[in-house]
Amino acid sequence: MSSTKTTVMALDSLWPVGRALARVFQRNDSINWSGLAVDTTSWREMLIVARPEVALIDPLGFRETTTELVRLMHSVSPDTKCIVFVPTIAEPIVQRWYDAGADACVAKWMHPDAILEVVAQVRRGTFDRAALADRVAPTGAAS
Repeated sequence: MSSTKTTVMALDSLWPVGRALARVFQRNDSINWSGLAVDTTSWREMLIVARPEVALIDPLGFRETTTELVRLMHSVSPDTKCIVFVPTIAEPIVQRWYDAGADACVAKWMHPDAILEVVAQVRRGTFDRAALADRVAPTGAAS
């Protein structure tokens, strides 16, 4: 594994959930945690300053669509890869979030180690959504 840290930040309007996820990223040696935004104004400002390699978006609770949130991200940080939190990674339902611009999709019920692995894969450009669907059981337990 490379010693280079991946700069990661997140947009999540559901503060308790976002904070729990932030703690997971802050404790991981491969992550340079840049912060959690709870509104699009601070999200834009944080993206301009941090220019993260990977950004996590939980679109629940925002008036903007997932597509609009991804476009906002790319408008200020065009090289940032996007991971979207979704209720299911099952096909064909998950396709709508890939169509919105996600480089990967993860579900909050997934084990934190599985989410961290997806972040690493997205950064390396090796993410394979079919492999993720095969690896993660429908009950949320990693196999």
